[in-house]
Amino acid sequence: MTEPVLRRNAIGDEVKELQKALQKRGQYVAQPVDGIFGPITEKAVKDYQYDRWCNTPNPPFSNGPVPNPPPPYVATCQPLAVIWPLAVDGVVGFNTWSRLEPDEVKKGSKGAFVKLAQSLLNFAGATLAVDGDFGPLTDAAVRAFQTSHSLTIDGIVGDEQTWPALHS
Repeated sequence: MTEPVLRRNAIGDEVKELQKALQKRGQYVAQPVDGIFGPITEKAVKDYQYDRWCNTPNPPFSNGPVPNPPPPYVATCQPLAVIWPLAVDGVVGFNTWSRLEPDEVKKGSKGAFVKLAQSLLNFAGATLAVDGDFGPLTDAAVRAFQTSHSLTIDGIVGDEQTWPALHS
């Protein structure tokens, strides 16, 4: 991940990329992709983060739990928080980018992004061990998810189709 940290008043192509990624996840809909990180983009970021907020477990690559969300958001763990919860701060840093644009994973992959995929597949109805190892059971669950959502059936959890459908 080499994405820049973005916050209110940022402008440019990176903000456009953020706005498009938010649209894929059901946020920032019916808004222009204009490259301006204003109050509407900030609210979309906070809403996205809140949908993935919980104070447990600690997110990957973190030293501790995320702080409670600011008002009007209630400190109630959200189902999509699974293993990679986000702070509700309106800032798009490493953890938020990692949920918006996670690394592609496929058979043979290992690590935190595989755990995220396995957790989200379980949220969608699979019964996988969340072990970070993309083996045959995870591959079968991905293919079943892709089939049921009319996606390209390739066993790859990639940015354009499967990650957004899993609500990463």
